Amino acid sequence: MQVKRNKGAGGVDQIQVTDLKQVLRQNALKMLQDLVNGSYQVSPILGVEIPKSNDKMRLPGIPTVVDRVIQQAVCQVLQPVFETDFQRHSYAGDVNSKAAIELLCNIPEHIYAIVDTDDWKKLIENIHNERTEKFTRFRFEKNREHLDPKHLQGYLSMLPEGYELKRIDESLVNEASLHEVSPDFTSQFDSAQDYLNRGLGFCIVHRGKVVSGASSFSIFDNGLEIEVATDDDHRNMGLATIVSSALILDCIEKGIYPNWDAVDQKSHDLAKKLGYVLSQPYDTYYINYKTDA
Repeated sequence: MQVKRNKGAGGVDQIQVTDLKQVLRQNALKMLQDLVNGSYQVSPILGVEIPKSNDKMRLPGIPTVVDRVIQQAVCQVLQPVFETDFQRHSYAGDVNSKAAIELLCNIPEHIYAIVDTDDWKKLIENIHNERTEKFTRFRFEKNREHLDPKHLQGYLSMLPEGYELKRIDESLVNEASLHEVSPDFTSQFDSAQDYLNRGLGFCIVHRGKVVSGASSFSIFDNGLEIEVATDDDHRNMGLATIVSSALILDCIEKGIYPNWDAVDQKSHDLAKKLGYVLSQPYDTYYINYKTDA
């Protein structure tokens, strides 16, 4: 039996692999009946702290021996069924597979790649070498309580004279100056109408032209990813802070989470100013890869 060969520690019930034969002899029929009628209850997972090389702790979950037997039994039935459809390029994240190398050799032109392990980072650097640019992005905690409406509201009063804060609506969504500041304000939507139906955004207008904006770069369940940009001639005036505050306040009112992922230190500093709390920095690769014509 696979579970017995793998050995391993017992779970919360303290039943060990060596006890498995007796336990199954006594309880196999009831377990089978519970599985058939859908009443089988999985036991809690035992957490055990294991030191990592970076002096932090890893907390793996250890199921009970009986649960592992049932998991393995289900796997042995389902695996042959689904493996017939398992494609040769489905490598399940295995950096050592031939498919992983093929993937990185056939990526689209000018792509950003985010990977979590050193093995994947080394593979990208080995394959693309001088074609890669590695830089640090910043991920922030997704916690609505960090965003204080009163704090954000205070920034709206700092709008300089001669500048107007406006929602991106039907009168502005096709405005050329909006897309000159950043085409990504609406680029991920199918059309201007699609943006008006599903997107959110605010901009700051000066002398009839958009000079700063904050918009939904993309949307997901109950949330959006913020895109912020300001025209070069109007920077260092606090416009990005003001327009971002307006978008975040609108999101809060609508029950949408305004997610912030900082591409550089300036974006990181702005996020913290608005109330976001840093989760962690992470590496991103820009791969300047050109396919053969």
